[in-house]
Amino acid sequence: LHNHAFALVYLNDVFTSCELKPSTIEQVDGTEAGNKEANSSDSSVQAVSSLLIKDDTLMLCAVTRFDKSLSVYCIDLKNSCVPSGIEPVGTYKTQKRACAVALAEVPGECPIPIVIAGDLTGDATAFPVPLDEKNGCETKMSRLLLGHTASMLTGVHVVSNSGKIRILTSDRDEKVRVSSFPNTFQVEGYLLGHTAFISAMDAPLDDDNDSNSTFCVTCSGDGTVRLWDYESCTELCSVEAVKLDKKDEHAIEEEKEDQQNCNNEKEGEDKSSEKENNSSDTPSPPRDADNNDENKSKVVNNGKVTDVVIPVNVAISQDGSFVSVVCEGINTVDIYEVVVCNKEQGNVKLEKRSCVECESQPLGTKFMQDGSLLILTKDSPFLLQCVANNKDDNSSFSVLDTSELCSTLLSSAKECNISMPSTVLEKDQFGNVKMVKNIQRENNVSKHDPWNNSSRIMTAKKASSRRKKRQKESLSLGDVTQ
Repeated sequence: LHNHAFALVYLNDVFTSCELKPSTIEQVDGTEAGNKEANSSDSSVQAVSSLLIKDDTLMLCAVTRFDKSLSVYCIDLKNSCVPSGIEPVGTYKTQKRACAVALAEVPGECPIPIVIAGDLTGDATAFPVPLDEKNGCETKMSRLLLGHTASMLTGVHVVSNSGKIRILTSDRDEKVRVSSFPNTFQVEGYLLGHTAFISAMDAPLDDDNDSNSTFCVTCSGDGTVRLWDYESCTELCSVEAVKLDKKDEHAIEEEKEDQQNCNNEKEGEDKSSEKENNSSDTPSPPRDADNNDENKSKVVNNGKVTDVVIPVNVAISQDGSFVSVVCEGINTVDIYEVVVCNKEQGNVKLEKRSCVECESQPLGTKFMQDGSLLILTKDSPFLLQCVANNKDDNSSFSVLDTSELCSTLLSSAKECNISMPSTVLEKDQFGNVKMVKNIQRENNVSKHDPWNNSSRIMTAKKASSRRKKRQKESLSLGDVTQ
């Protein structure tokens, strides 16, 4: 909840709320925190993740914040009671802000728990989870698992199916990468089809040998929600998150015409004022930046972009039967049923079954193992729990009037004076979504060409240089060992 993180634990038939307290770090990657980014005081939560290990007797939690901190927590479920707040057992300071996080175990005779952070430069880095004692962790213990070339990661999920473990990573460049785990250098394929940044991704995490357990759902800035089979790297179906009816389309066209007429009138006024100023001896005043031709075309382009309602969150049930969708600026959560006629032939559909009304903007959703749906909202009560109305026909969901889980969180939130953001999309000072690719214009024609962007090319070169340096260091270390 904004700058607070909580773990809700069910013990002895009672829900208990445990606050995951932030940690203060004085060093950043072994250097003094003297730069502007390192001293960021924004402790807002960016992403969270949890995992049960050791026969469900230990709960691990990971929290990333906007101040570039990554904290790991351990909750012992063997105790009869859970403390109201705990300190992290380990805290890392990442080089770049981690915008996605996932907890996983490296398979083996003794599984090793790790936390995987996906950052703004496209790197997925693994950090160890200290379980024995409470101490700080050094960044040099981290390991780079994989990287997306000069593209920020928007989602990280470690999934298991039929004994095979994979890691799914989505990014700003419209794709999802499917890699083996822990041998992440083995790329199995990509999920391609979106035409804009991927805003959210979800997949069933448990290996239940179900036919739908290889499903993956994504949503994008192109306004679509897509269902994939990550095992075969194929798209199964796609739906528009919000469909504009004919009346809405006609209204949008009228708004565009009004905007164009307004721009033409301003251009005529500017030309007439220029003639008057040129006829006088005084020099003409500089033109306002808002009246610049380039800015006018960008406004029109932004107008076109805003016609698409951006889905900001998706979730899929553990059995792969239902998908929930949250859209920007709409106080409802749409629930689709995954109808599988013939999966091998790609005959799979997403059919809308229910629409849950919320009093405030929904920010996120997640299906629980019992099939219920949790909805995170901007205003109190902050958390809603939805269940199927009919056990025989799980096609309609409704909000529970009383939920012990939600009331437990609400009581903790009231003590902390929570103030939630109005959106999960990061925007600049002009209200533009930051994940939208830079638009380069040549001869008054817009081009989405991220690979030719100079700043991103430099980022890719620096990443390649760091990778080559690490390879040389590993080779030299091997020679010394021999």
